[in-house]
Amino acid sequence: MSSPAPSKPPRDAILRTAAALFDRHGIRATGVDRIIAESGVAKATLYRHFPSKDDLILAVLAQHGPAQRDSLTQAALAHSQATGEPAALALFDALAAWFLLPDFNGCPFAKAAQELPENQAVVAAALAHTRAVQDWLRDQLVKADHQDPGATAAMLILLMDGATVHATLRADGAPAQAAKVAATAILAASPTIPFGQSRRQPRDSLRQVGQFLLPQQIDFLMQQLDFELSLLVDLEVVDAAPAIHIRQPVLAHHDDRRGIGGLKRKQQIQQDERVGINPRP
Repeated sequence: MSSPAPSKPPRDAILRTAAALFDRHGIRATGVDRIIAESGVAKATLYRHFPSKDDLILAVLAQHGPAQRDSLTQAALAHSQATGEPAALALFDALAAWFLLPDFNGCPFAKAAQELPENQAVVAAALAHTRAVQDWLRDQLVKADHQDPGATAAMLILLMDGATVHATLRADGAPAQAAKVAATAILAASPTIPFGQSRRQPRDSLRQVGQFLLPQQIDFLMQQLDFELSLLVDLEVVDAAPAIHIRQPVLAHHDDRRGIGGLKRKQQIQQDERVGINPRP
C-alpha cells in the first residue's frame, strides 16, 4: 500500500492560500481568519510565521515576484528563439498568453500598491518589481545593440503596465498586441542619446513613433500613458519623465495628423503642470 503524499509545509500553504485570495478578492477584503480557514493551519501557526498581515502581504509579493518574472521572461525568450523576433517585443506575446489564463486578475504588485498606497513597503516592493522587469528589458536591448536601451526600456515598461491594466477589463490578449504595435514603433524610432541628457533630441526622435501608428492605435497608447501618469503621481514617484517624454511628442504628431492645432497641446501641457509634472526644458 502506497503512503499518502506528504502535505506542504504550513508556511507554503499559508502563502499559496493568501496569494490566491488576495488575487481574487483583494487584500483589504481578505481577512486573516479566512486565510487560516482555507489554508488549514492553526491561528498560532500563521502568526508564528507571519506576525502581522503586513508581513504576510510582503512575503506573498516576495514569493510571487520572481515566479511571475521568470514565467514571462522565459516565455518571451522561447518565443524569440522560435521566431527570431527581438526578446523585448516577444515579451508582449508572453503578456498576451498570460492575459488569456483563466486565473488572470491583473498584476498583483500594481493592485497591492493601489490598495495600500500608504504602505511604503508595499509600494517599494511594487516599484522594485517594475524595475526588475525594466532591467531585463534593458539587458535584452543591450544584447540587441539598441542605441538607447535604458530610455527604450523605460518606455516599454509603461506600455506593459498599461496593457496589463486594460487586460483586466477585457479578458483577452488585445491590449498586449496593441501595446506591441506601439513598442515596435518605439524600437524603430531608435532614440540615440541617454534619457534625461537632452530633452530636444529624444522628443524629436520619439515624434517618429507617431508615423508608424494609425490614429486609433495612438488613441490606445495615449489611454495607457494617461493611466500610467496618474498612477505615478498618485504614488508620488518623482521621476515621471519617461511617460512625459513619450506622451508629448506622440500627442503632438497625432494632433498634427488630425488637424488639431497647438491650442490642445498647450491645454494638455497646462494640465500636466497642474498635477505637478513639468515636461518643459
